[in-house]
Amino acid sequence: MKIAITGSRGIARSLQQAFKEHDVCLLSRSTGHDINCVDTWGTDYLDRDVLINCAYDKWAQIQVLEFFYTQWREDSTKAIVTVGSRVVCYRQDQHYWPYQMHKQALQLAHDTMQSTARCRMLIVNPGPTNTDMVRHRDIPKLCPDVVAEKIKAALADPLTRRLDLWL
Repeated sequence: MKIAITGSRGIARSLQQAFKEHDVCLLSRSTGHDINCVDTWGTDYLDRDVLINCAYDKWAQIQVLEFFYTQWREDSTKAIVTVGSRVVCYRQDQHYWPYQMHKQALQLAHDTMQSTARCRMLIVNPGPTNTDMVRHRDIPKLCPDVVAEKIKAALADPLTRRLDLWL
C-alpha cells in the first residue's frame, strides 16, 4: 500500500513507524510540502492509495481534505483518513478557541463529503495526545504510538468510518 501522511512529527511520525511495511511518505514543511499550498504538490501524490490527513495548521487541514476528496471521490480504491480531535465534543466555553473551531469545521467537512464519496473516508478523533501541541499541559495524554496503532487497525477494518479515542 502506498500511503501519504501530512506532518512529520508527533502522530505522523508514529504513523510512519506503524506502517513501516508499506511505502510511506511524510508531507510537511520540513519535507518541502506546506499543507497551506496543497495545490502546488497534491497532484504528485494522487497515485497513493491512502492519504492520512494529520498535520494541523488552522484551515489548511480542510484544504488538504477538499483537494484529495475532489480528486478521489469517485475512486473506491482510495482512502482518506482525517485526524480530527475530541475537542469537537468539548463544551463550548465563552472564550474564542480557534483550534476547536478549525476541528469542528474539519469534522463537518468530512461528514458532508463522506455522504457522497465512493472513496473510503475515515475520521479519527483522539483526545489529548503527547505531542508538541499539548506536551506542556498537565493533563492525561494518549501516546502517539497508541493513536497510530488504533488508526492502522481502523484503516484495516472496512466497516469503521469513525473512531473516537478517549482516556
